Amino acid sequence: MAACTAHRIVSLRMLIASVVVGMLLAVASVPVAAMVARVHHASQASYPDAHWEGDIDRGDHIEMISRNDWFGQRLWATHWCPKPLEPAEQRLLSGWINPGNDPRPDFARLPYPGDAQAVYALSFGWPWYGGMGRAVTRRTSSRWSAFHLDELVEVSFLSTYVNLPLRPIWPGLIANTLFYATLAIAVLASLRLVRIRRRRKQGRCIACAYELGQGVDICPECGLSVGIDC
Repeated sequence: MAACTAHRIVSLRMLIASVVVGMLLAVASVPVAAMVARVHHASQASYPDAHWEGDIDRGDHIEMISRNDWFGQRLWATHWCPKPLEPAEQRLLSGWINPGNDPRPDFARLPYPGDAQAVYALSFGWPWYGGMGRAVTRRTSSRWSAFHLDELVEVSFLSTYVNLPLRPIWPGLIANTLFYATLAIAVLASLRLVRIRRRRKQGRCIACAYELGQGVDICPECGLSVGIDC
């Protein structure tokens, strides 16, 4: 008689497959979040979710800081305004921030080059941010130049452009991997439980689907002890 074996609900193969799926979904959540956010903002006249954090006086210039949060996206925007401010720029002032209380993360803080007008630091991913990048707009005299991309790649998507970040946020990617891997293994375990119940009702072995006779305790095909599914 075949040796008795146990049928596990969660196998090592399922764990490995779930981790692989979790890694793929964690990486994919970054460009997907970027594309969804871009389509959303492309339908808006402006950034309706933008929140002005405040302004920092750096002596020779002022940094106007805003933050925009939406599904899977965080955008830190900093507008550099050399002194003296123009009337239009003065109207944008929204309150002063102590330089020691700068709310921006380190990657959103760039040194003032003198000829730059704005820097945009973007983070994408869901449920945690897994990728980031920065874009700088430059102005010389009274003319604007095109976007200068740093750690971003621009791709066309649904008749608009999308900035995809190239710099990973490792804690976010690891957290997202665990999140999606947990979902994947829950789905796989649920499917296996459904299969087990169906085979039991049919009088078959829950492991190999071999048709069992009346009173059989151990499957003659795979050696599984009937009823054991630890």
